[in-house]
Amino acid sequence: MIGLNTQRYTLIALLAAGISGVSAPLAKLLTGSMAPDILAGLLYLRAGPTGTLAH
Repeated sequence: MIGLNTQRYTLIALLAAGISGVSAPLAKLLTGSMAPDILAGLLYLRAGPTGTLAH
């Protein structure tokens, strides 16, 4: 049987993956004509604080 903590962490990981997968297309829609390299840089900058908060 899988423990409750394992199930919770699995759910959190799946939600994080889903949000991460949706963020780039959504950001591209919101920013319009922004250059792809600038958009990628902004998304990577967002990932730093998010990863820090996860620990």
